[in-house]
Amino acid sequence: MMDGEGKLVFTFELNVLFLFQAINIKNKLDMQDLLIESTRKSPLVSLQDGNLQFIGRAIPENPADFFKPVMVWIKEYAKSLADHTTIDLKFEYINTAATKWIYNILKILGEVEGHQKKMVVNWHYEVGDDDMYELGHVLKKLVLSPFNFIEVEETTD
Repeated sequence: MMDGEGKLVFTFELNVLFLFQAINIKNKLDMQDLLIESTRKSPLVSLQDGNLQFIGRAIPENPADFFKPVMVWIKEYAKSLADHTTIDLKFEYINTAATKWIYNILKILGEVEGHQKKMVVNWHYEVGDDDMYELGHVLKKLVLSPFNFIEVEETTD
């Protein structure tokens, strides 16, 4: 009788495990990439499973409107963070309001358990741009995520 109960419980536990894995896989498959083209005042945003990019100028007229779909995507992505996620931040310029949103994005992803083994932030800054370099260091201290500092000739592609 004990073996039968043990097998039933074991089978149940395995089925629950497989169910959670299937839900996680389905959620990943349901997630659509998010692409927002750049403008004179807003960066290119390319969000894909394992690869998040923000490139260009970040001085949107209404940061809440601009970043709202990004935050929705990030919150969903944080539920099932890829085994490895690279976040490339290549800002030519970023204002205070946009910096707050980037901080919130990094904070959400940084709260994922085990994120330090799954996530790296690449902070690109132009040669001689001490302000952008320092801003990267401020963000690094605030979110406690692995950061790489990459000095480039130009931050735009």
